[in-house]
Amino acid sequence: MRDHNELDADESEIDEDEADRLVREVGEALAAELQPSSIDRACDAFWLARTDALVAEMEEELSDVALVGVRGTVQARRLQFSLGSSVSVALTVDPIDRRVAGEVSPPATTARWLDRHGGSRAVALDERGRFDLVASRGPACLEVRLPDGRVVRTAWTLL
Repeated sequence: MRDHNELDADESEIDEDEADRLVREVGEALAAELQPSSIDRACDAFWLARTDALVAEMEEELSDVALVGVRGTVQARRLQFSLGSSVSVALTVDPIDRRVAGEVSPPATTARWLDRHGGSRAVALDERGRFDLVASRGPACLEVRLPDGRVVRTAWTLL
């Protein structure tokens, strides 16, 4: 068996300049075979895969929060967020007047409504953890401080 480092008498190594020239020629030959539509499809596939990867990364970050809900065009929609069996937040979103009614269970100590502009405002909770507010359009979420000191936040919801 022959050692890979040994060369036969008729084989010879090429110098670095010749190797660079061959690589350049192979690249040019392959590039000449590509159609612009093939390049566009390859770029689209790359961005689709990248988007899928970003969504998967976000889902992994939010894996502790479960979201159940269906978005309608003019009907109010009900969203249910939960963190295991210890915390749940129910929201009813009316898309016409942008009213959000909800309930935090167990009742939270305090709650804040966060919006897409970085705004934060206190949410008045009653003794049962219920609230009602008017929200601006766009992504928003509810952040609650539980009696045991934990702070939890719902997933961002598009209003």
